[in-house]
Amino acid sequence: NWELVPVALCMAGEDNVPANAVSELESIGFLVKMEKPVVERADIAPVCSSEEEEHDATSTCSKRAFIQQVERNYTFGGVLRDYLKLRVLQWTDYDRVLVLDSDTMLLESMDEILDQSAGTALTTTVDIGMWQIWDQWPPIQTGFLLFDTKATYPMYDQIVAIIKRGRYNGG
Repeated sequence: NWELVPVALCMAGEDNVPANAVSELESIGFLVKMEKPVVERADIAPVCSSEEEEHDATSTCSKRAFIQQVERNYTFGGVLRDYLKLRVLQWTDYDRVLVLDSDTMLLESMDEILDQSAGTALTTTVDIGMWQIWDQWPPIQTGFLLFDTKATYPMYDQIVAIIKRGRYNGG
């Protein structure tokens, strides 16, 4: 017995979503929310092991290489754009928010997942294809994220701070 409110999460600004797409989504019952990116390009900086590495043009940590890496990741489907999904942590009007990528196909009822995840801050799936033996934690597949907003909202600023400290230089 879950109340479903279909919401289309769209990135605000830079004409990311054509007006006709918004009206189409609304005409089929979606609430369209335009949100600013969680992390902007200017928010992150290269993490170098030494000042010498930072100024070495051949280093993956050099400013030029870093900017190229961020630009690649900022394209559609890139990691920085994927962080937009974290905006739902602030949607405390809802008890829980399920984020599904638009290419996700549900083949059966999700009632069991919703029932078993009650009280859990985050329910997701593991991306086995990205898991490396040296990873401390398995990488999650961001195409399915179920958040308990009451539990995750207090962590929002901490999560964004961690993202801003992240490594975007291929390391």
